[in-house]
Amino acid sequence: MRLLTIMIMIVTAYTNCDPGMRCDGWTKSGIQAHEGIVACGPGWEFGTIFCIQGIGCYECQDTGSAITRDRLDIWFQHRQEALQFGIGTYPVRIYAPNNISRVLRQRLYYDERALVK
Repeated sequence: MRLLTIMIMIVTAYTNCDPGMRCDGWTKSGIQAHEGIVACGPGWEFGTIFCIQGIGCYECQDTGSAITRDRLDIWFQHRQEALQFGIGTYPVRIYAPNNISRVLRQRLYYDERALVK
């Protein structure tokens, strides 16, 4: 994977069933929402990998009207999980889109969670 940059980003959480949303489970990229998905801002390609220090790695497959280039929105299946996550500011390593395997993404996820904030 090719590291594009490291940024400090605001990270929030969302679910498909927030008030006013369709709750159909589909992302802007056309895939069904699942664990490991993040909404990213304009300028980031679908497939870009965001490794959030102390949290894990996520793949951009969605967008949102309030999501800017320096902000990410992690998808959660349940509203309560998203509310518990809240909002935070984290260092994020950003990798170019590629055909990263689910196994490698999972390994990165656990490596990032192990890092101390």
